[in-house]
Amino acid sequence: MLTTFPKRLKAARLRKGLSARGLDKLAGRPAGHCALIERNEFDAYETATVESYARALGVSPGWLAFGTEAPEWALDPNTVADAAPLAAVG
Repeated sequence: MLTTFPKRLKAARLRKGLSARGLDKLAGRPAGHCALIERNEFDAYETATVESYARALGVSPGWLAFGTEAPEWALDPNTVADAAPLAAVG
């Protein structure tokens, strides 16, 4: 279940077929930032960080940060944050 920001970030990233580094580049974030968040090694999320990732992933900032306004695919109980993408780019 996608209960935390790191899990939602990873699920949306994998759904887009992006590597963590590719997402950082697309979102204009420092290299390694996404990976730190996904590993729960970074726990202070600025609004600008959430918004840049949400924009890059095509999801709402509210869903990414808090789980509100979920995209339809995220409501599927079979959605797993650890699922491997078909092909990661970036």
